[in-house]
Amino acid sequence: MTFVDPNPDPPPLVEEIGVFRSSCCLNLTLQRERFRRKYREGLPKHEFQVYEGDDGLGVQSYAVMESQGYRPYMEDRHVRMNLCESSVFGLAVLDGHGIEGEGHLVAEFGKINLPKFLEDRLAGEEWDVAAHGKQLALKIDGAFTDLDLRIQSEYPAVGENNGATCVASFVDTGYVTFSNIGDSRGLLVTESYGLDFVTLDHKPNVPSEHHRVHIAGGYVDDFRVNGDLAVSRTLGDLAYKKNIQHRKKCPISNEPDITFVRRKSNHRCVVLATDGIWDALSSADIIAVIQKHDLFAQTIEAKYKQKLAAIYSEIMKIATGQRLSSDNITIVFILLGPPHKHVAHSEKVVTTV
Repeated sequence: MTFVDPNPDPPPLVEEIGVFRSSCCLNLTLQRERFRRKYREGLPKHEFQVYEGDDGLGVQSYAVMESQGYRPYMEDRHVRMNLCESSVFGLAVLDGHGIEGEGHLVAEFGKINLPKFLEDRLAGEEWDVAAHGKQLALKIDGAFTDLDLRIQSEYPAVGENNGATCVASFVDTGYVTFSNIGDSRGLLVTESYGLDFVTLDHKPNVPSEHHRVHIAGGYVDDFRVNGDLAVSRTLGDLAYKKNIQHRKKCPISNEPDITFVRRKSNHRCVVLATDGIWDALSSADIIAVIQKHDLFAQTIEAKYKQKLAAIYSEIMKIATGQRLSSDNITIVFILLGPPHKHVAHSEKVVTTV
């Protein structure tokens, strides 16, 4: 049974439609913009790199594609983590926002410090999801609060009006764990190119988030919290977090959704990406591109890299050339295989904390 994506498909041309609507001839303006990007300015450059994974944990490799898009600054970051004495492979993608020229600062701070806070919280802890799932979720949760508190104490001026979203995946021999704050998104894709799990974007127009913002004393105007932020959970943005310790009562929360998904033999790929992708393509769109190039059928490394290059190029053409996303883009594929290490686990399929 395929997991149902709770995130709505992006409307066409999300990134630029507000500007183009002011044109007297919308369709002609959009066509001109596509022409300009394709033939005059050219599509934005993108770079991708393939890294070694951890065969013992069933992580064959991971690939990262990054593009500044048409923005003047690159505000996305990513970081690899090895936790609990390397019994867990972790990878996080962060998307900064805020004052022009400063939006990357919280994302960079998270890249540097999130692994440290997770290691501190998990010190001496055995990563056993079946036995200690709720305890592990509390420790992951606590690491994000620690991060915000450190921003508040050491960089209050930076954190006041700058923030970052974060989506992370932690892979062990029995589970794939997702933790997300904001509208960066994570997917779990099966061997038959089906969707087995996807995180929920924290946007103000999501009914549960809309309600939470109002209960916390904020309001939603034009799909933005207090008419300002287009996301409802972030790191940083301290102007909306007067009491971080009680973050559920803050209009912008730093509380992650944490989900443990029991690994199956047909799980083949984790996808993590910033909203520069999801404002232009749906989860199904990304999976369709992966399937078109039949990524999971390839075992020869050189051809595998060629397929990845083709996949990333097609994603960029669709997102920036056809659907006119201008945002920074970071998208990560974590390729999964059977873990060599074996640990007994319960049969619980999905646990959400």
